[in-house]
Amino acid sequence: MKIEKNANTSKYSLFEFNVKDIINGLIFSAGYAFLIGGLLLDNISSLNHSAWKYGVYLLCFLVLIFPSVLFNSFIKNRRKKEGKSTLLYLSFSLLILYLVFFVFFDLPLELQLNNYDEFSFSFYDVLRSLLPLLMILPVALSVFVELPYWALSFFDSFFTWIAIGFYVQCMFFNRYIGKITGAKYVWKNHPVFSFVNVIFWLILLAVVIFISLKYKKNKERILIFIQSSLLILGMVSFIFTLVKAPKEAFSRRQLYLDGSEQFTVGAETNVILLIADAVDNSFVKEVMNDNPEVFDVYNDFTLYTDTCSVYDLTNTSIPQMLYGYTQIEESNKSVEFLSRFDESGFRMLFYGVNAIMPGSECYISNYASSGNLEDVSSISYDLINRYFILLSVYEIVPCYFKSMIPVNIIDFDQCIVFKKNKQDVIHDNSVFEKNLRLTFNENSPKCFIYQHLDGAHLPCDDYVGETKHCLNIFGEYIKQLKELDIYDNSVIIIASDHGVHDDVNGLPYGVAATPMFMVKGKGEHYDHIVISEKPIYYRYFMATIVRYAGLTDSTGDYEIFGKSIEDYSEREVMTRVWFDGSFSSNRYRKYKYTGDTKELERVVNEGVYEEVDTLQYDYSDLD
Repeated sequence: MKIEKNANTSKYSLFEFNVKDIINGLIFSAGYAFLIGGLLLDNISSLNHSAWKYGVYLLCFLVLIFPSVLFNSFIKNRRKKEGKSTLLYLSFSLLILYLVFFVFFDLPLELQLNNYDEFSFSFYDVLRSLLPLLMILPVALSVFVELPYWALSFFDSFFTWIAIGFYVQCMFFNRYIGKITGAKYVWKNHPVFSFVNVIFWLILLAVVIFISLKYKKNKERILIFIQSSLLILGMVSFIFTLVKAPKEAFSRRQLYLDGSEQFTVGAETNVILLIADAVDNSFVKEVMNDNPEVFDVYNDFTLYTDTCSVYDLTNTSIPQMLYGYTQIEESNKSVEFLSRFDESGFRMLFYGVNAIMPGSECYISNYASSGNLEDVSSISYDLINRYFILLSVYEIVPCYFKSMIPVNIIDFDQCIVFKKNKQDVIHDNSVFEKNLRLTFNENSPKCFIYQHLDGAHLPCDDYVGETKHCLNIFGEYIKQLKELDIYDNSVIIIASDHGVHDDVNGLPYGVAATPMFMVKGKGEHYDHIVISEKPIYYRYFMATIVRYAGLTDSTGDYEIFGKSIEDYSEREVMTRVWFDGSFSSNRYRKYKYTGDTKELERVVNEGVYEEVDTLQYDYSDLD
């Protein structure tokens, strides 16, 4: 006997609920409402009235109740209505779960755990900033599940392509981004690598399309396997990173340079780098003409007049001078440079801006961290969230698009402010002069010392006057070295990180690439200061320090550091490149010239430059 099914029994309402759905939805929504609402209230200080607080909780509850209540009903009723398998919904749910986990939690949190010593905030601070993003999961699922079956199937395949691409991009194609330093990846500098990256994404897309068309019946099972594998790999990697992370990653730390030894020197030997910010050779020339007695204490020095920095800004010039950074990737010079002093028994004492770069922390003796600091005056979870998500997006996108991600706006120092900020290092010219009383360092007879004064940097109403002031301060420093009978056995380099900024209105001086530079080696003595016209280029700054410190390794130093001062002759013709930054624009001018300072002045005055949007540079067009 044939039994006929009533046609009405096959019709189901899309919004067919039961008590179990509603109870689950209420519990789920209430939990999310208190979680998200609490985080919102922590970040919105103006919502201090109780009525506003309850309003925030209610809003979160109402926004979240619909996705949570309707989700199960949508899946059940759509399956019954269309007679389709639930495998697609499982596949898409795993996919959304993986993308939310990988992009918004795994990458940001692993970044913090692997670089904890570069952040003042803790793992818990980053996690707390990211928790509101959990609401993406139920919202995305509830929105996409409303789509027709064929549309959901398309998005399942499309986002699987994206998910696999993100994972492989992070694992194998982020070769040229190095550590996150605020510099943009310039794909034009790596055309072959970037082209291969594009080809990979296209091939991957073709594979996903092939699977979707060739294996229609088993597509969901294949995609579920891929998505589950990615999710398991991501979770295992995250758990491994979490377990091996040191306890310091889970507490707030104030990172700072300890200034307790700022006015000490080694009793045996010293390499001393004295930097006066923004002091140009133009200022030095005027001081020499008007007050030649200032240079009486510099009789044993050589003053170089044909100088050129690589960059016009302190935050790029100092890392380039001390560590060889050119904003391309991690410097291959820094570890070799630092370890050479470390292995020779030097205590490295750095007192200046931008003195710490990734990888240098273990070498700098006065680099300190005060752990377990909970007493903060403010912490911006919103800013932490924004910066880490920006970095996460920067990591996952193909090379071509990385230049479009504005990572240069990231400044993690803005995220947290402690009630008692440690700032022991003295930069102010007058305060430094007042406290200048040199003594021997009790911890090491050998010291490599970097001092950075404000110099003639803006705001400054008398550039020549401040240059003279700094020269007198450094002159007193030299006198005290002589009193301690350590002057002859000290290498002293007196320089500036860059010259005067040429986009400052009203300055009658030359271009901004001619920083002050003079040096005295161990045991050097002259009747009067020596003026040299050898070409000085800060590309080789590290080579000169190594050479004068007596730490040269003749077998490989030219390849690592390049030529030092001693390798050039008077008035030798050199090709140099200088990047001129601007206070009013994110664009930069790249000047390339062959000759001395006059040639640089010519190309600057005539506007012979290439406009670029990055300071990345590998010197390839000079070699």
